[in-house]
Amino acid sequence: MARRVLVLHGPNLNLEVVLGRTLASLDDELVERGAALGLEVETAQASGEAALLDALHAKRAGLSAVIVSPSSLAPVAYALADALEALELPSIEVQLKHDAKSRGRSALKRVVAKQFHGHGVEGYFKALAALAKGDEAAAREADDEAPGEAPSTEAVAPPRPRGQGKTIGRVKPPPPGATPNERSGKSIGRRAPTPTGAPGQAPAKSVTPSGAITRALVREQLSARLGKKVAPEAFAQWARTQWLALQRGAAVEDGQKEKLEDLLLLLSTSAKSSDHVILSYAAKLES
Repeated sequence: MARRVLVLHGPNLNLEVVLGRTLASLDDELVERGAALGLEVETAQASGEAALLDALHAKRAGLSAVIVSPSSLAPVAYALADALEALELPSIEVQLKHDAKSRGRSALKRVVAKQFHGHGVEGYFKALAALAKGDEAAAREADDEAPGEAPSTEAVAPPRPRGQGKTIGRVKPPPPGATPNERSGKSIGRRAPTPTGAPGQAPAKSVTPSGAITRALVREQLSARLGKKVAPEAFAQWARTQWLALQRGAAVEDGQKEKLEDLLLLLSTSAKSSDHVILSYAAKLES
């Protein structure tokens, strides 16, 4: 069964001049992309914090996570932050613009697992991708903990102590005698530490393995998609397959894992996207 995710839109996000598109079209795409990622997305929009709280309370039964775009309410949304903490729901904050300097720090910062500020509407899709990554990590760890059993079709996270609503996915307990680096849990957006060589030596330079997932491979498939040599649905499925391979430890171009991982996840939900949108994704390879 798909995990239910509630997306809360704050003040003025129902205005096309603010959002850059209609709210209805955004909600439709959020539902579509969520379904492709195994998430059941519901949405609500309100111009006041009380109405957003009412929507959260009304839909909280069976809810797995929340994406909040509080807009101008962010610096004073203490009640919304308290509700997310009390309900112990993993949550992510989205802000179309990055304006913390002019308006002040978001009150949600202390309770959300991640913030996507300044990415425009794309921040919503990044938040969905982050939730999907958390599910995939939880499923992989559950498989590792139960060798010989059939993989579960639904990742079940263990109960969290009150006040730890930030967690997305599961974190294994550190092995006895682990060093500080080995004890570090996996977190969203976290990069692995840079490997070092022997004392007094420079770190060894990594070499991209043959058959690895690379930017060149993605460019080749993008060209085929834009040139109508491969159907949009087949291309999206290919991207999904490559993304899953990365989650399972497939070889990847040196220094490009995070970028390729994020891009492939976006492309995996792009079966109905226009060529213009695909080109905008392709540009991320060079950024």
